[in-house]
Amino acid sequence: MALRHLCVWVYCGLMVAGCQSETVSAPDVHARQVHPERQALIRTPAVQATAVNLPPSDRVFCLDLDGDGSDEVLGAHGSDLWAARIDRKAVKLLWKQSGKGVVHRLAIGQIGTERTLVIARGIGRGPNLKAPLSLSVWTARSKEPKILWSNAGVRNEPAHLSIQDLNGDGQSQVAFAHYVDKYHVATRHMNANGIGQLGEKMRMASGRIYADINADGRVDEVISRVYGDAKGLPGDLKINLGQGWVTVSTDNGVRGLVFAHVKGAKPAVFFADGWRSNYGKEAKAQVKTLEWTPMGPKLTKVGDSPGEFTFFELWAVDIDGDGFDELVARGNRHITLFSKADTTVWSQTKLATFEPVINVAFGLGGDGHWRTFVPGKTKTNAILAQVKPKAAQ
Repeated sequence: MALRHLCVWVYCGLMVAGCQSETVSAPDVHARQVHPERQALIRTPAVQATAVNLPPSDRVFCLDLDGDGSDEVLGAHGSDLWAARIDRKAVKLLWKQSGKGVVHRLAIGQIGTERTLVIARGIGRGPNLKAPLSLSVWTARSKEPKILWSNAGVRNEPAHLSIQDLNGDGQSQVAFAHYVDKYHVATRHMNANGIGQLGEKMRMASGRIYADINADGRVDEVISRVYGDAKGLPGDLKINLGQGWVTVSTDNGVRGLVFAHVKGAKPAVFFADGWRSNYGKEAKAQVKTLEWTPMGPKLTKVGDSPGEFTFFELWAVDIDGDGFDELVARGNRHITLFSKADTTVWSQTKLATFEPVINVAFGLGGDGHWRTFVPGKTKTNAILAQVKPKAAQ
């Protein structure tokens, strides 16, 4: 394993600006702080796209590991996790690491005094069918990931993983949630030593974000649920602004969930509802926004994809380098870009089409090109996205 590459991304002081999450906290309508190298890469006329040849994967992720503004590609294949970098001339495999179980989720950021990669592993196919759920951390000082916590339960799957300052004291910790039985999810936040405790459980709390929803300077929690409190009941959103849970009714179950700062608006929650258990017949792939007002939540539809039954994930990504987010939505067949040409009107563009898979990733290569990455048995496929930076429009 090429550990020197791990040391590079840990010590270079990277800003977490990967393709799948970019934390937004500014409460006003002005452009938020951006990663200057990433913005420069986006706005510079792209060179010829590098030919991409990546190892096979079952799941794929994008994170800016070395802080240079471009995303590395990470692939989970069986019990292995590999990382690769797309440069202007070639693709370079950085490292490969193995563990017990398959990688479900990744997060990267500062915990204590060290930059840390957090790895959540759990059940998978074949020899990993009975693998435990585990959390590991990997820093420059460790030759291999250190297991913080492990448990073999009824359903060994994570539901959330991020690195957050949850109480506003300036110290980040591992924000983690997992299934504690077949249907219920609970939090288990912990520090770099694995010290933490089990939080309250909630039925079918399959997604969550932490952000300042009502602009009061404190971190709030939003949970998305695919189903309700009993069999047959629809899902919804649960919001905790520090005074207990508030239920926000939605159009049945919610899948994708993200906090974003788009042009012409304050930072807000975006979510994909319309999920139904008979998803092939009645479910809808649609995106809405939730803005918290003095009168409570205000919901507005952004757009939909009539040929799909859900958006599994939503990502906040500054595609054109103008300092504001666009929305990238992962449906069951397409990657769709939702953007604003001005401050009021949404437009949508299909960036990629693929056969149904466990997940896909979306990221910016070191050659300045955006790509959708799709897992495959023989190789991880890379689909170029035809998008133009703001400076070129």
